[in-house]
Amino acid sequence: MPATLPDHVLIAPRHREAIGTAVGQAAEERRCVLWLDDLERFLGAEGLTRIDIARVMGGEGHHRVILATMRAAEQARFVDSPTSPTSRGARPTTRPAKRWSKPKPCTWSACSVWPR
Repeated sequence: MPATLPDHVLIAPRHREAIGTAVGQAAEERRCVLWLDDLERFLGAEGLTRIDIARVMGGEGHHRVILATMRAAEQARFVDSPTSPTSRGARPTTRPAKRWSKPKPCTWSACSVWPR
C-alpha cells in the first residue's frame, strides 16, 4: 500500500467497537486509508453505516480510501441471503462497493499494488 498510496495515514480498527473512532479519525485526515480487514466484523448492529461511509468520503480537497477484505463465503452470507438478519443490516452498506477478486496464488506483498 505505501507504494500505491504514499503519504496516506493507515487507519485499521481491530474490532467493531472501534469503528466509530476510526471513522472519526479518517474523516479528519486529508489523505488516509481506512482498512477494514474481514469487513464482516464491522457490519451489523453498532457497525459501519452508510452515514459513516459518507462522513469519510464526503467533502472536497482530500483523498480518502476505504479498503476492505471479505472472503467469498462471507460475501455470499451478507449479500446473497436476503433472509439473514445480518445481511439485511449490511446490504445498504455493501451495495456501493466496487468488488475485485484477488488473483490466486497471491501473497499480500505481491498484491499490495493490485489492482492498478
